[in-house]
Amino acid sequence: MKNNSKKKNLRNKSIIEVKPSIGKNSLSTKDNSLAIHYKYYLAIFFLLALLLFVFFFLPNIISNDNSSTEVAPSKSILEDSLVDESEEFYTEEEVINLRSFAEKLLSDIIGQHSRISILSPDVWANDEWLIYLDLISFGDDAFLSDNFQDAIKSYERAIVLGEELLETASRIVQASISYGNNALNVGDHLAARNQFEVVLKIEKNNSIALDGLARAENLPEVLEIVEQAREKELNEEYVASSELYRQAIEIDSEWQQAKDELDLVLDTIEKNTFDNLISNGYSSLGIEDFDDAHNFFSQALLMRSNSEEAKIGILQAEQGQKLDEILLVEARAFAFERRELWENAISQYEAILGTDPNLEFAKNGLMRSRLRDDLDKKLSNLIENPRFLFDDEVLEQAEVILLEALSVNQAGARITEQADTLKRIIELASTPVNIVINSDGLTNTVLYRKGSLGRFDSITIKLRPGNYTIVGNRNGYRDVRINFDVLPEKENMQILVSCTEEI
Repeated sequence: MKNNSKKKNLRNKSIIEVKPSIGKNSLSTKDNSLAIHYKYYLAIFFLLALLLFVFFFLPNIISNDNSSTEVAPSKSILEDSLVDESEEFYTEEEVINLRSFAEKLLSDIIGQHSRISILSPDVWANDEWLIYLDLISFGDDAFLSDNFQDAIKSYERAIVLGEELLETASRIVQASISYGNNALNVGDHLAARNQFEVVLKIEKNNSIALDGLARAENLPEVLEIVEQAREKELNEEYVASSELYRQAIEIDSEWQQAKDELDLVLDTIEKNTFDNLISNGYSSLGIEDFDDAHNFFSQALLMRSNSEEAKIGILQAEQGQKLDEILLVEARAFAFERRELWENAISQYEAILGTDPNLEFAKNGLMRSRLRDDLDKKLSNLIENPRFLFDDEVLEQAEVILLEALSVNQAGARITEQADTLKRIIELASTPVNIVINSDGLTNTVLYRKGSLGRFDSITIKLRPGNYTIVGNRNGYRDVRINFDVLPEKENMQILVSCTEEI
């Protein structure tokens, strides 16, 4: 190797410096880059052909022409040129090695550039893509100027940047798919479509994005159908609702909301069907149609294999098919009691006792049913006529009846509901409300059940709901008498008492 100063001088004479242009206008299309590639591929081809000629054919020609003359070993014209321009900088072997390495990098860049180009980098890579193209262009210029060292540096930087671009594309794809799926889950079809379209610009055959885009395009229709299904569900049209949910799932099999809501509707349909079968089974027992009863309870048991109610119903139906008239009556009466149809139960017990007054189960059942029937009627009467409770005595009786209803063992749904309703009515009837009585300051007033109120312009008093009478009198004027009702939760009702008609 020669000294460094000589190398530097020789480099300044023989190497043409080409600086890369990093601006956006330096190279804006793929065609410009490919055209440059084709030029230096052609130059490399001719250069290789020249080397083959120099190393393999030219020495033989010179040897034949000068066979009689004794001369020093000669170099080829290309070698002389390399020596003239670079003998003070690189040896022939070093130049060959640099060229070989630059060619390898160029080959790698061609493959890398091809992989990046199909990803539409002009859409997402911005300046980095332009810098990448400029680095390649700079390397190409340096290579064609035999400045292999600068070409290598530029190609290496381009390869590093290219790998970063590939990683960026991968991250964009993954992020857009994630955002697109999230947008689908919240029902934003426009955002989902935008995200999946970004993916498809980078990877046009990405199956996840293709599926997601198809779902996004179908999403408005799916959401509309699901909304219709919910309206049907609110109107208790469960079968129609389930069909709409199934229709939505057929369009988008991955729409989880439709799947979840379909499961809820199907559960409701199953429950209603089961309850109807049980009810029909007991109704059939009540009319002694044991075959139908057995069929209803069997269907119910198929739906819920652990249902004790269905098992008991089947047992009663089977017994009903075998028992005599007495046992049939017992089964019917028991079924009516369970359904809180006390008059029907009383009728069954009285009928069987007419044939045999010593049947213990019938006597006990008749007493039990009469007590419950009496309580049921009292509760129904008070609930249907809440004004009865405006009377103090009736209110006290209602409180006793409520305690009786609450103390019933194994209370059914009907009496539980009746007790809750009566409790609310008693609370309303027992809660005083404010009443405003207006007068003229000259009329003496008396409120029956409360006493004299005297003269006043306006007073506010609390009265329990009920019917009241207020009387006003004034010397020289005709008395006035006013009947009025105080209603529950009706606050600040206005009453005017004033004697204005002279005698």
